Amino acid sequence: MAVENGERVATRWMQVVEPQIGRLTQLLNILNDERIPDGSPIELADSSDFSHEQVLIDDKAA
Repeated sequence: MAVENGERVATRWMQVVEPQIGRLTQLLNILNDERIPDGSPIELADSSDFSHEQVLIDDKAA
């Protein structure tokens, strides 16, 4: 709602968390995949740091 209303803070927050949401969606898809046996070790490809702090540092460095 806030993003649709054009609130800059909400829009910026969404830009920051979109990569995290995408990674969590990937993880959930893997965890819910019945072809993968329970207890299997899981590692997502490109395990970059998506912490909020790292995003801010990367943004400032660019």
